[in-house]
Order: sequence, then C-alpha cells, then structure tokens
Amino acid sequence: MRIRLTILAGAALGFLAQSGEATADKVGNEFLIASGPLGLASYCGTPSAAGLGNDGFVVTWICGYDGVDASLEGAVFNASAQATRSILNLPGDYSLYNRQSVASFNFSHFLVAWDRDRQPETDDVLAKLFSAAGVATKNAFRVSTEGPGDQRQPSVAPFGNGYVVVWRSNASRPATDTIAGQRYTSTGEPIGRQFQVNTSPVGANTPAVAALDTGGFVAVWDSKGQVYNIHGKRAGSEFSAGCTSPRVAGLQNGSFVVICLQNGDMSGQRYNKVGVPIGTSFPIQTGTNAEAPAVATLVGGDFVVVWVENQSQVGVFGRRYDTWGQPVDLAFRVDRNSSNDLSFASPAVAALSSGGFVAAWSVFTIDERTNVRGQRFSP
Repeated sequence: MRIRLTILAGAALGFLAQSGEATADKVGNEFLIASGPLGLASYCGTPSAAGLGNDGFVVTWICGYDGVDASLEGAVFNASAQATRSILNLPGDYSLYNRQSVASFNFSHFLVAWDRDRQPETDDVLAKLFSAAGVATKNAFRVSTEGPGDQRQPSVAPFGNGYVVVWRSNASRPATDTIAGQRYTSTGEPIGRQFQVNTSPVGANTPAVAALDTGGFVAVWDSKGQVYNIHGKRAGSEFSAGCTSPRVAGLQNGSFVVICLQNGDMSGQRYNKVGVPIGTSFPIQTGTNAEAPAVATLVGGDFVVVWVENQSQVGVFGRRYDTWGQPVDLAFRVDRNSSNDLSFASPAVAALSSGGFVAAWSVFTIDERTNVRGQRFSP
C-alpha cells in the first residue's frame, strides 16, 4: 500500500515555507523494529541499515538496560517489512556497545561492525559477515588489531570486491585520536594491514565512509576527508569536509556528496573523484534546528538525506536530490506524526534494490519507551 503524504507549509520547515504541500510515496505503514523496555534508564536506539536483494533490508541497533549493560541486536526484513531472522543479539555481559554500522555488497551479503567497551580493558572494534538471509558466514573477528588504546566508532562500506571499515583509534604514541582503516575481501579476509586514514596532526573523531562507483571509497571525519582508489591507495590529498561530524555518500563517476550540519542549518557539498569541491555548497534545511543527518545513495544515482527535529517541529524528515545536487522534491515527513511520539534521534537510511529506500530512527514515546521504528519509500 502506498500512502501519499501531504505536509502543509510552515515557517519552521525551511524549504516547505514557500510551497503549499510536499509529497513522498510511502510504502506501507510505519513499522516497529525494536521496542525498548519501560523506563527512562532503558532504551533501544541508534539504528544502522543496509538494503538487501528483493527489496529486503537489515537493521542493527543497541538496547541498553538500566544504564548498565547494552546488547547489540539486529534483524533481516523482507520487502513487506516483516522480520525474517534475528541476527547478533549479543548480550552486554559487562561489555557496553557504543556504536554499530552495517553495509551490504550489491544487496547480496552484509558486514556488521561494532565497538565494545570491555571495562576495565580498552575498547576494540569487531565485525561479523552474513548472507542476505541473515546467516552468519564468518564468526565475529577483531578489526582493530594493531596497537593499544581505545578503538571506537566504526563505519562500514562496500569497496571493490569486499568491504572497508574505518574507526577512531587512540593507539598512536603519544596518544592522539586518529582514523584507522582496514580492507576486507567479500569473505571477510583482511587485505593488507591496518592503515591510518588522516594525515593532519590534529585529533580525529566521528568517522564515516562511503563506497564510490569507481570501486574505491571516501572517508570523512571532523572537518576532513580522504579519497581512496580501488587498490586502497590515496587519490588526491586530504580535503576539507567543512564541518564536524560530516556524513558522506557516493555519486556518479567517482564523485560524492558531504552533508554538514552547522548551528541547526544543514547543507551539502559535492566533490570530484580526488576530493576537489564541485561548485558551491547547497542548502538542505535551514532555520529549523535539524539534528543528526544521514545520507544514502539510491539505485540510479540520486541520494536521499534524512534528519530529525525536536524543537518547534518534532519528527523525522527527508529530502531527495539528483546526482548533481538538485532537489527532486520538497522536504517530506518520514515518521507517522503521532502525538504519542515525544522526541526523535539517530536516523539511518539505506537504499533498496528496486530504487526506493528505508529509514529507521529512535523515538521516545509517551509511555516512556525508546523504540526503533522504520518506514519504507518507493522509487
């Protein structure tokens, strides 16, 4: 079932302020992914998502209980948004999971990476490979293999014929946060050794990585970025990403787009295959106190950005753009717009194999639960 969603104009919604309505084609209803236990100290949230074959998808998330332990959970869903297999379900056992990331390779299999806080030991990053059906094809393995110090904030993307994982590392001496990376084959075997992504001497944080259609990849972090070719070699110099906590998605011909958030205003900037800006930045949402943007490349070359707002306008919103950074439509509402939903966080978005996309997010509800919910959209 498709639902045509209409949003009336309002001064709080940047691009919607000049138009009578905006539309987006939803597929089916909003669906529950994970339900958090009752109570302010417990939650399920911070989802990550990736598309699979036949319009299926996988979502991973973290559930915390009473502010002590956290479990890492996930599920594979079919095209009707019905969960077909649970994956991971790793209990806390005094290990706190802080962030996880999932990516699929040609919609055919997927890799999940996560960080683990093994108090009082140092944090490390692990990963596990699955088939599209959610069957583990390789046992969990350690990604961060070199040096002492904390390893956190993994981000995964397909690359060449396999995957690449980047993360924040505190293994250098003297201790300074850097961005580390490791490439893998499609069967989860390491390609070469762990490498340092950033070259600038300042500390680095909040990395994100995206596949390029050349077979390479691009990594971004606090105000910086670096392109790599299919052989894992640097392509061009380290470039300015324009903001802290940038997000990135590949476009056509090796180009890519970086999404930035500054003081509640969100913008995008396109770059060529060696990290040189293409034109000027373009506004996505302004004057609305946008939070936590996520971006995904769609089949056919468009990209979609989703974000949350929790002040004058409360909800999850999105907008689609073509590969040149031109808007395809107006901003649209992603969530169901229910008075039972009080605040939103941590949206994720992933392309579906038919050309549509799926979004997932955390929502704190009136019954004091923090749940993970999702919504599918047509091409």
